[in-house]
Amino acid sequence: MTNDVWAVQELEELPTGTQPHALSSLEFRTKLSPGVIGELEHEKYMVSMGRQRFLDRQAKKTVISEEGAPRSIIDDAVSVVTEAIKAKHADEIGAHKRPMAWMNVWTELLALPRGAELMALAGLTQMMDAVATGKTLNSTLVLLGKGFELELWSARLREFDAKLHKRIEDKVRRDHFSLRYRIKAAKTIAGKEGFKIAGMTPSDHVKLGAPVMSVILANTDIFEIWDKHKADGKTVRKVGLTDQASGLIANYEFTQSWMTPYWQPMIVPPNDWAHINTGAYLDSALSLQTQLVKHANKQQVKLLNHRIANGEMKDVLDAVNLIQRTPYKINQYILDAVSWAWADNKMLKKFPQREKVQLPERPADWDDMDNVQRKGWIIDRRKINERNREIDGGVSFMKWDLETANFLADYDEFWVPCNMDFRGRIYPISTFSYHRDSHVKAMFLFARAKPIGVEGFKYLALKVADLGDFDKISKKPIADRLQWVIDNEEQICKVGIDFEGTYDYWSQADKPFEFLAACHEYNNAVLEGPGYLCGLPIGLDGSNSAAQHYSAAARSAEEGRMVNLTTEDQPQDIYQVIADHVIKSCQRAKDPMGDQWLQFGITRSIVKRQTMTFGYGSAAYGFAQQIQDDLMRPLANDVLKGLLPAHPFGEDEGYLASHYMAKKVWAAVNDVIFKAAEGMEFFKQLANACSKENKLMAWSTPLGFPVVQRYETNVGKKIKLYLHDRETHVRKRTQVTVVEKRTQGGSLDKVDKRKNRSSASPNVIHSMDACHLQMTVLNCIDNYRVRDFFLIHDSFGVMPADCPAMYTAVRQSFVELYSSTCLYTMLRNQVEDYLDAPDKAELPEIPAKGDLDLNQVLTSQYCFL
Repeated sequence: MTNDVWAVQELEELPTGTQPHALSSLEFRTKLSPGVIGELEHEKYMVSMGRQRFLDRQAKKTVISEEGAPRSIIDDAVSVVTEAIKAKHADEIGAHKRPMAWMNVWTELLALPRGAELMALAGLTQMMDAVATGKTLNSTLVLLGKGFELELWSARLREFDAKLHKRIEDKVRRDHFSLRYRIKAAKTIAGKEGFKIAGMTPSDHVKLGAPVMSVILANTDIFEIWDKHKADGKTVRKVGLTDQASGLIANYEFTQSWMTPYWQPMIVPPNDWAHINTGAYLDSALSLQTQLVKHANKQQVKLLNHRIANGEMKDVLDAVNLIQRTPYKINQYILDAVSWAWADNKMLKKFPQREKVQLPERPADWDDMDNVQRKGWIIDRRKINERNREIDGGVSFMKWDLETANFLADYDEFWVPCNMDFRGRIYPISTFSYHRDSHVKAMFLFARAKPIGVEGFKYLALKVADLGDFDKISKKPIADRLQWVIDNEEQICKVGIDFEGTYDYWSQADKPFEFLAACHEYNNAVLEGPGYLCGLPIGLDGSNSAAQHYSAAARSAEEGRMVNLTTEDQPQDIYQVIADHVIKSCQRAKDPMGDQWLQFGITRSIVKRQTMTFGYGSAAYGFAQQIQDDLMRPLANDVLKGLLPAHPFGEDEGYLASHYMAKKVWAAVNDVIFKAAEGMEFFKQLANACSKENKLMAWSTPLGFPVVQRYETNVGKKIKLYLHDRETHVRKRTQVTVVEKRTQGGSLDKVDKRKNRSSASPNVIHSMDACHLQMTVLNCIDNYRVRDFFLIHDSFGVMPADCPAMYTAVRQSFVELYSSTCLYTMLRNQVEDYLDAPDKAELPEIPAKGDLDLNQVLTSQYCFL
């Protein structure tokens, strides 16, 4: 099916140097064409798919009190129930009669900080969840009483030993998902530390829960008690919703089910963005659910509207529109390979697993096992359960991905609509996109393929070598990579025509499915020659983007060399530099943990993510979490799959080893990338100056995109139910008056100083790499006739024939970005203008510049390769 709604012939006739990016796709759209009608039907299907997904999720829920209409109903009732509980308690105290059984517990609970609110919230929440799970009246009363007993136990433990209380709470939250097991574990640990109090009986629970339920029933119109008549003639009393509450929730869920579309690619070109909510999808109701800038606060929305209206955002809008005008098609060879691997449950790198891990049966000698052995068995079973939950999520995603890919495979072209985050980074709106996992990304081809040519074939060969990365060939000079392809050409071509027969080979590639796609195109190009129409996206990637931006801003020749900003004969590898530092540090330490790491092997891949995220503000604790996610958990999964006999880092599955390595890497990156650390501190001090005036840090990129940080403190009151992981914002009507200061834009004027500071450096650098990407797109379209893009932040993808042009354009734009302005001076001046009293602000000094010649970027072979 060919596209018949977007004529672009004029673009090819424009001479180099003109401004085609000013043209609008709306000028060419034929509104009632068959393609448009098909797209509108497709958008209706997206909505229906989203509704079904919503209903499926709702059907699985046993807790409904945490979000949506139930949460809103609870929030509205908390203050009323709080006052009613206080009044009920006062009435009982004032009555001249023997105190009720629950009075002493109530008195103790009400003496806690905001105790009445805690009781109100706990009671409302438990009753709402009892409705969702169909609990009887008796079981609901028991649950209410248990909840209050737990809060009382928690308060007494805190009074007994506050540090012990905090330690137990942190441990059980970390170790257990189940509330029942959290409570059991907490009481066991506390008991071993000498804290024991007598527990309540079910009868006590009912006596404690009944008066709270009575207060809720009498003072709200949410719940009612109803009788369920069973087939055997018996009657069961249950907790239900009143007609009014049921109607509110039903109306909300009905609306929400139709307001959560399953966003998909389009079968016609997206509407251009001309305003903040008029782009992408054709159906106006669907289009209004997407925004040009996701999660923009009111201050940023105001700036965006103003700048779009006066034309200051034209270049940014043009860049987004040009990117989403790129037509793609499905790579059938890869779709077939993914479908085959999924059906056969192949175990590839980062590929979803289809079959769950079998849960072990309780050992026959359970009664003979000691507590340590039993605990080990329970922990192992819990890990398998966690892994199986991950598998469930992967199965769900794969179902939708294969369905979407097979649908799109029937079309010669499809489009991926895009928008931006609050820093200007461009993202696909659709769930199925080239920003996804490698097996999804590999399914994309450019629809408007061009003859590959001799130069294009060279870039394709380099991509084959890089994606396979056998023997770490991607870190070798260009000539060595090309020679590797020549030496392995027979095997590469076999992979390109028979993915089943060559599975054992291509499955070992660094990125298996992307390598498979490159081999397929390579084989076709070998057979057909320079005239082969090749639409495979070839990404030209930055060498640690954050470090490149910091090096250019500081003109640091030393750091610039490590990220390939200078002219060198050999590719530089900053990740290997960091790995070498860490190896030497472990060797000097001569301790058991260091020796364990040295024996395991400290490679560039282990330190890569930490080095990449350092420039975006990641700290030592974040490094440890990354090592656990990237290395330790996959090793644990390999143990569960039976691929490893035991975890290489012991029974704690690398927890201590992760923190050990994190400290080593943290020290290394601060030592090696010291100019980046200096720049990060500069941005943090600017944020501090803004925070002192109660302002969110804000700035504009060189292309005029306004960035406003969105970290405001929560001015609502919070109640945290012990061990429950629930929070609510309580709007008190009588006892507390909350004053919300507001700016002219209407956003809360209470800045979270810590987040405003810690997020400054990552957000500044992300906004600059976004600006670089936008400048590169405009450069490509204006001067190099490149109009098809496959862009992922710092990866600049085009088809092989366009690689020579992109190779030049991306470097030119980078040099232009940092030659035309000093990033530090620009931001300091903008913040100074933004402050009300800049003369009183403690603004940082501009970091000293080095001697890096930015023009070397233009002649660097490996800067974006």
